[in-house]
Amino acid sequence: MGIISFIKRSRRIFKLARYPTRKEMWAIIRVCILGIILIGVLAFVITIIFVNIPLIHPSTTIAG
Repeated sequence: MGIISFIKRSRRIFKLARYPTRKEMWAIIRVCILGIILIGVLAFVITIIFVNIPLIHPSTTIAG
């Protein structure tokens, strides 16, 4: 792909692009906030699980 074709395609994209409406922007913000909260809750749950469940060490097994 040459630089000229890249510029032509970029121009076409910028002509089609537009700013989101207020309603679309709030939908995007809500989805982002929901995603951040879900990832935070998942990280918190994983941390709680790994902190409260003791790991089995090879020296503590019955066979050893």
